[in-house]
Amino acid sequence: MRYTPGMSENDLLPALSALQATLGAPSAEVRAHLGRLRRLVRQADRHRRDAERLRTLLARTLDVASARGAEPVAEHVLDGMIAVLGARRGLIGVVQPGGWSVLVGRDLDEQDLDDPEAQVSTGMIEHCLKTGEAVVDADAVAGDFADRLSVNALGLKSVLVLPFAHRTGARGFVYLDNARVRGLFDPDSVTAVRQWMPLVEECLGRALAERKDADQPFPDVVARSPSFLRKLTELARVARFDAPILLMGETGTGKSMLARRVHAASARSGQAFVHVNCGALPEALIEAELFGAEEGAFTGARSRAGRFEAARGGTLFLDELNSMPEACQVKLLVALQEKQITRLGSSRPIPVDARVIGAMNDLGATGGLREDLYYRLAVFPIRVPPLRERREDIPLLARMVLERTRSRWGLPELRLSTRALAQLDAHPWPGNVRELENVLDRAALLATDGVIESLELRPPPPRPGVSAGPVYTPAPSLPPGARGKVTEAEFLAAWEAEGGHNARVADRLGIRVRSVYRLRKRYLEGEED
Repeated sequence: MRYTPGMSENDLLPALSALQATLGAPSAEVRAHLGRLRRLVRQADRHRRDAERLRTLLARTLDVASARGAEPVAEHVLDGMIAVLGARRGLIGVVQPGGWSVLVGRDLDEQDLDDPEAQVSTGMIEHCLKTGEAVVDADAVAGDFADRLSVNALGLKSVLVLPFAHRTGARGFVYLDNARVRGLFDPDSVTAVRQWMPLVEECLGRALAERKDADQPFPDVVARSPSFLRKLTELARVARFDAPILLMGETGTGKSMLARRVHAASARSGQAFVHVNCGALPEALIEAELFGAEEGAFTGARSRAGRFEAARGGTLFLDELNSMPEACQVKLLVALQEKQITRLGSSRPIPVDARVIGAMNDLGATGGLREDLYYRLAVFPIRVPPLRERREDIPLLARMVLERTRSRWGLPELRLSTRALAQLDAHPWPGNVRELENVLDRAALLATDGVIESLELRPPPPRPGVSAGPVYTPAPSLPPGARGKVTEAEFLAAWEAEGGHNARVADRLGIRVRSVYRLRKRYLEGEED
């Protein structure tokens, strides 16, 4: 074998063996010298591989540092690590209230993963987040996590999970695996990506903090649905002013919670927030409750202030407003116009300074309100979407509810099985967030070993005089990727037919779920790709 410049360890080591064979039976001194040469070759080759890894990571560094947005930053980080380590896929996840969620999933070809959470070992990820230490497994199916169902089902061999944390409070992990090669993540390669992690933490932490500030106008309101986020952004902007707000939506969608967030974000946050459920007050007493009464105004009446006066300087939230009697609606309209009220049994007007937020369940025209009152309140009307129209938020809401339940009852860490997650996605949630909370609270208290295997979901009770409607029958599905370009008319027809259920729309059109999100942005929300 003839030496040529640039020969690697794979070439030089056989050359040394050939040299030793040519020498026949060399002396001990020569054999020792050949051994030293072999060590030098291996060391030089290791340095060469380290240099190549460093060059690859540095080449990606500019892309990572210049990217804008959490997802683009995460994509560049994953592409660089997959290229350096030879992983077949990876994902970056972030810790949120009640659990973690996937930010980006990528494969060896720098393509997005479909349903990435179903393709990784959640047990290894949770161990990494709990201990704050990296997980490196050279042969997962035979290692410490071999008893995990996900490890065996996926046939995982090499797995690497690295935690990250940032001074802004952002926390998460980088996950990489390979189901074909054992021992892929050797100490040298792991050291190389560890040296890159400070940059990853800085860029990801900044991007996540910026996204939280920009995308979460109310930080403790769980929202990932783009259309709902836009409404929340508008609501947060209006919260700074005293304009009346009318919240419309089904029972259990969180209207009272949003009203409290608006109050907290306003200049009136230091004053009282007074919640009045108009539907729970007897018709004979609602006027006295709202406007107050003088002694003797009616049998047994004592002089007392009403809710309007109690909310002076703060916010008065009138829930189920459309159940208010019409006579009381007239007096409320006058109070809003004149900024003053008159107690029952009195003729003396009392100035009031309260911001009024109304809420109603009926989404038809004025929904039972006088038209003049409706338009007086609807300076800023907002429809709070039902949970079935914001399915992207369901997993995050579920994790938040489970964490709250765990803390309240002193339970161990809770997580949902794959079957339970599928049930969450398939259920229509007629009771919205309130129903979700009840279902998860019940399941958490009955869970064994911290795992919720399935959920007890009940069909909605039939309303008198209302038929249950047709039973959903899924349309014949096409294999993912069987369709090419989807026109706007085709997408809108499928969206309407499937009630906005992303997975069923994807099945009907023969496209991937991720494509549904993109088409929805383009055709429903008017955003460019």
